[in-house]
Amino acid sequence: MATGSPFDPVDVPGSSDKYIVAECNNVSRPLRLIIRADDQALIYPGLGLGTILANATKMTDKMIVAGSNRLSGLAPALEDPKKALLPEFGGALFLRASLSNGATKLIVDAASVNFEIALAVLEQAIEEGVAQAKDIPPSAGERRKWAKEKRWVPEYLQYQYDPAGRK
Repeated sequence: MATGSPFDPVDVPGSSDKYIVAECNNVSRPLRLIIRADDQALIYPGLGLGTILANATKMTDKMIVAGSNRLSGLAPALEDPKKALLPEFGGALFLRASLSNGATKLIVDAASVNFEIALAVLEQAIEEGVAQAKDIPPSAGERRKWAKEKRWVPEYLQYQYDPAGRK
């Protein structure tokens, strides 16, 4: 179940189980104890990164569909029907993703979900002939490594306060 507003889990009639409600909206409730997935925060960064990596001439409908299909393939409900339709937003996400080569991979956060979507978008851009990046590797495995090297990852340094302002 997914809605445009945040909801607590819903009782399953005739059972002690609860449906987890996926939130398809970027509005947050500050006092929420459980952080729900935000479809926009999960899909758009991946669409953008995949398009940039490809240096695509345009973002096609098929690229958007490829990204959306990848996101739906990461749904926790695929492993357990009692779970949410969208991956949880933040570091609480732990699920196995099926890769194109048949292997599985543990996805652990929103940035990883975004990256998986970006790879799907990149592959579609290549397939459609709109990818113009000259250095895209020929194999999917090499492209994954190449894309990982190209993405920006924030690094937060520890700063120490110096009351005298000398450091």
